[in-house]
Amino acid sequence: MAGLAAAALFALSWRTSGAEHLPDAEEAPATPDSIRHTYLQPELRALVDSAANFITDSTASLAPFFEKLEALQTGDAGTVSVLHIGDSHVQAGYMTGRVRTLFQNDFGNAGRGLITPHKMAKMNEAPDYAITTPYGYKSVKVTDKQEDKPGFTGVAVTFETPYNELKIWSKTPFNGITIHHSPGAPVLFEPDTLNIGSYCDMDNTPTSTRISLSHETDSLTLRGFIATQYNDPTFYGFSLESGLPGVVYHSLGVNGAAFEHFVSNSTLADGGAAALCPDIIIVSLGTNNCYGGNFQRGQLYNTVDDFIRRMKRAYPGVPILMTSPMESCRRQGGRRVPNPNIVAAVEVICSASVDNDVAFWNFYDAAGGAKAMERWAGKRLANADRIHLTESGYALQGDMLYEAIARHYNTFINRDNHGGSTGADVAVGR
Repeated sequence: MAGLAAAALFALSWRTSGAEHLPDAEEAPATPDSIRHTYLQPELRALVDSAANFITDSTASLAPFFEKLEALQTGDAGTVSVLHIGDSHVQAGYMTGRVRTLFQNDFGNAGRGLITPHKMAKMNEAPDYAITTPYGYKSVKVTDKQEDKPGFTGVAVTFETPYNELKIWSKTPFNGITIHHSPGAPVLFEPDTLNIGSYCDMDNTPTSTRISLSHETDSLTLRGFIATQYNDPTFYGFSLESGLPGVVYHSLGVNGAAFEHFVSNSTLADGGAAALCPDIIIVSLGTNNCYGGNFQRGQLYNTVDDFIRRMKRAYPGVPILMTSPMESCRRQGGRRVPNPNIVAAVEVICSASVDNDVAFWNFYDAAGGAKAMERWAGKRLANADRIHLTESGYALQGDMLYEAIARHYNTFINRDNHGGSTGADVAVGR
């Protein structure tokens, strides 16, 4: 079987105001049983170390995920669920939006996936959806100091009025929505124009309620009332589904989040995201662990190791792909200089991944290693803070992540189909 076509790394449709145009890439001819690689434009070759853009997976832990992708390629009518966890780099939605698009171009669009009330919690929100309400509420996020955990999404809004109303808009149309809420949340109802005459769904749990809609829409308003037995109107987010076979790509990011936040202040590491039925969990954390004056390499290893171990216990059998941050800078003497803690964090995340038999993508090396942030900024792919990327920069990161996954996937199916290792035996890395 021919492998999936890896998306063009640098033919970016994403633009940031004032960013220079990134020219279309020239594609190399496809060969049987291989992905179509993309040649880098000469002026961008120095930015990316293509040879380092691979996934280390010595135990073939991603094989179950690849088997499900292959089933989609061969006509399976199911859904493959991706859950991508992270900090502000994920919250922005540009990097994960790019990966979502590339996955769904190759395997089908099963829906936008998870959306969370970031703007209601006074944070930036991805541009392709909106969640609003005309009523009073309070919000909490995983980085706040609080007694109650804000669900698995790391963000929670709680209504302060008896009447609950949430308006949802998505650039991607949907015909099903799953509400993620506290066990004591009141029932929310869709408009009569979208009602199919039946509310209950076999997939419902005490903290998730699915509503099938009568037809596809890009917006709806959900309404409900506090009742005696449902008096905790707390909501964590919503999953938008298309009802079609393919990939649904859930992204879950919180500005300022570090590994320990999702262990101590969220139900994520307790299995709270089980309702999403993830077939792979991608983790992009670490940047926020590298700032402040108390950075300790050994302590960070213990934190990352604990995070991975708890995630494996909470989601048994689900492959995990850990990723590293690229270089970023911090202020020193009135100027921005590379943060030396980033290199240590990359090594720690890699070591903890290997020690726990999970896959690892080294974005630091693939992005160009040391001094990469200034090179990316020179092409207007990084912001002035030299920590965050521009919209085009995040799209490039998404292209790189997808290409790394595509290379690994094609190695998997090519070995399987040519009489080599079976799916369970495939181990790719360097």
